[in-house]
Amino acid sequence: MQTANNLFADVKNPYLEASEWGWQIDPIGLCTVCNQLYGLPKASIYVDRDSNGKGSNKRYKKTNFSWYQNVIATNGEQL
Repeated sequence: MQTANNLFADVKNPYLEASEWGWQIDPIGLCTVCNQLYGLPKASIYVDRDSNGKGSNKRYKKTNFSWYQNVIATNGEQL
């Protein structure tokens, strides 16, 4: 598929505005994607270190570690 100013040049949403470059503006879609990305599981290991690099550097398993390990092992079949 050939693209132009839009990721999918052949597919336009008639309900969305477009910028001067022809890019469609979808604030609700952006908000939806951001919320979905924010909801993804975070790392299951905590490292004892502050933003200045100080701390013991010990690694601790978070409370969701075994749950997330099982999700990976079952390829998402057991949530």
